Amino acid sequence: MYKVTKGGPGGVQGGDSFFLYYYQGQDATINQKGSTAYLTKETSDQFCQGQNQTYQIRVLQNNEPLHFFKIFGGCIITHKGHFPVSSPSVAFSGKVELWDIRGRREGQVRAVQVSCKEKLLNSWHCFLIISQETSFIWRGRSCEEFEVSSARFLFQRLHGDSKGLAEIQEGSEPPSFWSLFPEKTGRQEISHPRKISRLFLTSLASGSYQVEELYFLSQEMMDPSICLILDAGHYIFVWFGDRSPSHLHKLALETAVEYKSLSPLHNTHSPLFVTKKGAEPMMFRTLFQGMEEGSGEWQERAEEVLKDYTREFYSYEELISPPLPKGVDPSRLEDYLTLQEFRQVFSMEKKDFSLLPAWKRDVLKKEALLF
Repeated sequence: MYKVTKGGPGGVQGGDSFFLYYYQGQDATINQKGSTAYLTKETSDQFCQGQNQTYQIRVLQNNEPLHFFKIFGGCIITHKGHFPVSSPSVAFSGKVELWDIRGRREGQVRAVQVSCKEKLLNSWHCFLIISQETSFIWRGRSCEEFEVSSARFLFQRLHGDSKGLAEIQEGSEPPSFWSLFPEKTGRQEISHPRKISRLFLTSLASGSYQVEELYFLSQEMMDPSICLILDAGHYIFVWFGDRSPSHLHKLALETAVEYKSLSPLHNTHSPLFVTKKGAEPMMFRTLFQGMEEGSGEWQERAEEVLKDYTREFYSYEELISPPLPKGVDPSRLEDYLTLQEFRQVFSMEKKDFSLLPAWKRDVLKKEALLF
């Protein structure tokens, strides 16, 4: 897809500016991602002639920029799975379909097809369920009117007209609505009002501890080597990636506790929980559009979990025996020894050790198996 602006911003005087977007869904294979990049480059070369200017923009699912939304009329429709190559149709498939429709503001709404499960319904958002007979727009108590308008647009886009579409409020569903769900698990009823969430990424990738705010709540951000802090307004979560180091857990927990204490929107009674990849509870998954449940659910109070990470000293045997204790930084194991045990291991005082050049400290740490 490309957008042309005659002599527009960034273009050479007298030429055209071409904006080529290549979209990559969260289930796209490596080969598909590589092919879209190659085709975009090939198309760019065709248009970049004379005074024309081209711009290649990669767009990831759930990370679409505002100008990408505008191309699609303010509502991006994402189907579940893959289209058949032989007949890529956007029409209603004939099977019961459930669509999760949400957005932060008008003109920036995502409609994502999700598994047809009762428990994905929640009070904060709007859902569209399409069947061969009657279809429904389900209005959660805290959903926005522009989300309902997008649901109507989606139904017309898939069905061709508005026939057979009914709108219902949460709590007033007829039996014919519930009969469309194969599993009777109940919806997620949320009593408190919807608030704008904030998401922070914590990482040690650069060699030092960094915290960065993310402006999209996207599953693609859940890298297994990082930790996330999610402020949902009424509660806060710390999320552990399954390959994130334990000393990053400690830093993320301490950051979340400090964030809660400084935030004007929270107080000492605001819940602060910990969860991990694959075990996210429903109240966490609700905030990530289309997120399915993992193998189980696990959450604990962060203040209780942090107690396991706050020991100042460990014995030499604990530090050389895998796995390392929670919260221990493997790059400075010697710091966790008591003064007495440090003397026994290194035959010197800690202050004298700190004055040695880095290479000499590393040699001694390797000899002591603390490296």
